[in-house]
Amino acid sequence: MRPASEPGVTRHLAVFNIATLIAPEGDPRVQAFFDGVDRLNAIAARSPGFVWQFRGGGQDTAMLDYDSTGLTIPQLSVWTSAQDLANFVWNTLHRQYFARAREWFEPLGDLPYLVFWWVPPGHVPDCAEGLEKLARLRRDGPGPELFGWERFRAEGLIPGRQPVAPP
Repeated sequence: MRPASEPGVTRHLAVFNIATLIAPEGDPRVQAFFDGVDRLNAIAARSPGFVWQFRGGGQDTAMLDYDSTGLTIPQLSVWTSAQDLANFVWNTLHRQYFARAREWFEPLGDLPYLVFWWVPPGHVPDCAEGLEKLARLRRDGPGPELFGWERFRAEGLIPGRQPVAPP
C-alpha cells in the first residue's frame, strides 16, 4: 500500500466490481484471463494514483457467502482520483482485457456490477464493504455517496480513451 495520503488529500476513491466466470480457474476457456491477472495488477500498482488493491479473488469469506461456487470474483482497489483510475482502465493494457470480458464472464444483465465511493486516506475497504455498497447502489440507485462511471462522465472528469497496442 502506498502512503496514506499526500498533503492536502482529504479523500480517496474506492472501486469495487464483481464478475462471474464462465468456468473455474484451470479451465482453458478462462485461462487467458488468469494468465493476464498478475501483469494487469503490476501495471495498476505502477500507475499514477494507485493506492491499494485487494488480492485474494473469489476465496474471500464475504465473496464465498455471496457465491459459494467461488466463480464470482471481486476487484477492489483504492485510487487518489477518478482521472487516474480512468487512465489505468481505458489507456493501458487493461482496456484489451476489459474488451474480452464477454469471453470469460457470464453476462451481467441490467444490474450494476461496479460501485465507487469516497474513503478517507488510509482506509482499506474489504469485500464485505464492497458487496454492501454494491447492494445499496442496486437497491437505491446512484447518489452522492455511491455511484458509477456516469458521475465522472457527467462531471467531465474522465480523460479520453486512447488506443492501446496489442499485448
